[in-house]
Amino acid sequence: MSICHRGDGIPSSGGSRVVHMLYSMLKPTALVKPVSRPAGSAALRLAVTVALAALATVGLGVVAIFSGASTGGRAVPASLVVAGTAVLAAVQVVLSLYLYRARTDLARRHAEIEGMASVDALTGAANRRAFECELERHVRPGAELALLLIDLDNLKSINDSVGHSVGDEVLRGTVQRIQSCLRTTDVVSRLSGDEFAVLLPRAGDRDDLEVIARRIVEAVQRPYPAELLSCTISASVGVVMMEGEAGPGELLRNADVALMCAKRQGKSRYVLYRAEIHSSEVERIAFERDLRTALERDQFILHYQPIVDSKNRRILGVEALVRWQHPERGLVPPLDFIPLAEETGLIVPLGAWVLREACIQTQKWRTNYPKLFKDFLLSVNVSARQLFGTQLQNDVVAALNESGLDPRHLVLEIVESQVMTDVHAALRQFAALKEIGVRIAIDDFGTGYSSLGYLQDLPVDFLKLDKSFTDNIAESVKSQELMRTVAQLSRALSIATVAEGVETLEQADVLNTLDVNLCQGFYFARPIDAASLSRMLKRVRHLPEAVPAARGLARAAGGRRINVPVPNLLARVAAPHLSN
Repeated sequence: MSICHRGDGIPSSGGSRVVHMLYSMLKPTALVKPVSRPAGSAALRLAVTVALAALATVGLGVVAIFSGASTGGRAVPASLVVAGTAVLAAVQVVLSLYLYRARTDLARRHAEIEGMASVDALTGAANRRAFECELERHVRPGAELALLLIDLDNLKSINDSVGHSVGDEVLRGTVQRIQSCLRTTDVVSRLSGDEFAVLLPRAGDRDDLEVIARRIVEAVQRPYPAELLSCTISASVGVVMMEGEAGPGELLRNADVALMCAKRQGKSRYVLYRAEIHSSEVERIAFERDLRTALERDQFILHYQPIVDSKNRRILGVEALVRWQHPERGLVPPLDFIPLAEETGLIVPLGAWVLREACIQTQKWRTNYPKLFKDFLLSVNVSARQLFGTQLQNDVVAALNESGLDPRHLVLEIVESQVMTDVHAALRQFAALKEIGVRIAIDDFGTGYSSLGYLQDLPVDFLKLDKSFTDNIAESVKSQELMRTVAQLSRALSIATVAEGVETLEQADVLNTLDVNLCQGFYFARPIDAASLSRMLKRVRHLPEAVPAARGLARAAGGRRINVPVPNLLARVAAPHLSN
């Protein structure tokens, strides 16, 4: 018995079409199944595949045996055909098992990849992609849905001070603390570095939401073990409820508006979204846009307020104060835009501009009037962002180099409460600034609840006593003794004192007796532009002890101490000269 073969190995007998069909069934590709099919019946499909493969192989051998004899071709022994068929069947079984295993591994890896794509690797919470899918799935008209956006207020400072490994532990702990305040149906997600979202499918009413938000705020700020973190961390939360036919984008945007409002109100709190908040936020965004435009178009100007020797009323320097000349709002006071500049980071380029312009103007004064401005001091305010940033030293050096001003004539003022947020970082920055040669002043001293012991460590040259010290100085003996004590302590530490907010003759007289070195306030002069101050200073460098009319009012009061407001003493003294 024989079988004849063609050159390609496929039987060429009368039953060749049947053999070719059976041969095609044995191709490995015929056994590969799509990965996306359900895995529940995989074993059954494998058994059927192996059985069909074995049957097809045996059938191939039988057909080949009975069809080869009549072809007249090359004879193949039947025993060889049977042996080959058995080997082929075994190979087919092994190949089927291999493909089954490969398919199972692919399905498992596919599931793992799908899971990784929806889970935050650091915290184990759902990631932004999973959150967006859940939000899309739950948002529908009439749904009792609520969304909370949570932002950690001071994670960056923790990463910078104690390292990212501690920051990672805080992030993991934050997720656990948030989850402890939620139900099993609620979903917590990590959206970005320090921002989280909570989706509440069955939110309840506003009171329920407030309870959950309050719990989250309190849970996040619970102290961590001392060996992990010595400082506390806090969170701000924006809360919004599904109303009307709001879409996912609008819901997320409103929650973000509420979150920003919470951070502006002082952080470590929650805010429920209301329509009024949205209107306020739109106005704030417009104001921020105007602020950026003001920097680009040089809409800021500087005013200068004199600082006076309390003994002889000699003008020893000025404080540079920035004003915004808005094209529509007019002159905008600093309290209306400085907080926004701090929040947005625009205070850094704005502060650099103030430094440069003030130094240039002061050097002009010193060049034009060398005798008058020989020892003249320029005070410039420095914000917390500038102090703890990376650009302050470069900005100071650039301003001094461009203007040619001697560093000894520049005083940098830093608010006490800002220094106390990170005393060690402030000490490092102060030391670097002192290397440049500038002087340091602590502004608003007495409001930061700092320890007086820090004064012996801080390399400061001036203490600017807060206006609250001065307000009752004329009437209150306690205020006078407190001012005297601070002044004497400062003198012992070689630190000069400046009394801020001097608005009356009586206050100026009392401060003159309390060993306070310098005074500043509306009694002596209001802040004015450089041109006006130049004209005044050319005429007047010493201010009299009092305007005669004010002394007359004091005498008319029978010798009693009274507050006699004498606004803008410098302007009143200089006015007769300026009229000529």
